[in-house]
Amino acid sequence: MNVKETAKVWGIKPYKVLQYIRDGLVPTAELVNAPKEEYEIPEGTPRPPCFRCPAVTMLENIDAIREEGADFVYTDEAVFESPDKSKLITAHFKPDWSPEKLLTNNYICHLSVFRASLLEKAGRFRPVCDGSQDYDLILRLTDCAEKVVHIPRALYFWRSHAASTASDISAKTFAVEAGKTALRDFLKTRRGLEVSVESAPEYPTLYHVKYPLKQAYTVDLILDMAGKTAAEIRDALNDVYENTAYEKVSVTVL
Repeated sequence: MNVKETAKVWGIKPYKVLQYIRDGLVPTAELVNAPKEEYEIPEGTPRPPCFRCPAVTMLENIDAIREEGADFVYTDEAVFESPDKSKLITAHFKPDWSPEKLLTNNYICHLSVFRASLLEKAGRFRPVCDGSQDYDLILRLTDCAEKVVHIPRALYFWRSHAASTASDISAKTFAVEAGKTALRDFLKTRRGLEVSVESAPEYPTLYHVKYPLKQAYTVDLILDMAGKTAAEIRDALNDVYENTAYEKVSVTVL
């Protein structure tokens, strides 16, 4: 059905159908299972900014589920200064799905949409990860997902205030430790790896995972020092040994 036919079935005027769509009053499940024409906004109808129109965000996610077969969807996001939505502080334009990057930080975060069946497979929130419960859940959900899809559009807006993590992560230091726990537990239960997790010096919620080595392998370094003086070669070798904590290093000078 198109908008006019839908309005006739519902017994309302066509503009009310559009209003219901824009205001997010049409049940998501019905839209996902219905023919696309039922929720299409006629060509030329302007779409308002998504933080004023939750339905726009909903429709974008529905398209990803229906057209790309996604069972986990995430979008870009932006942070605005409280209480003025027009004062954007930052925008987070994310890469497409990268399981490797997810093991360094929760780059997915908001907005995430996923099938309910994934939640049953992955398990629900764990109190031990309170503060980074979203990271803990996203790690497990994406691991169970068959297709993760990124919508490259800022469809989630959240406000920053003095006591929020958007303003200063030190406001919730426990969230950093919870994120380490989530990552450590994920790699243990899902990958069978006993790892240690540290915060990167650049930012506390960027994580550096230290994986166990079954044996101490020798690392071979090749230095191209052609045309360099003996003093320059000596300085280069000193830099290598002074700045390398790993013991089994072999250096070849060309």
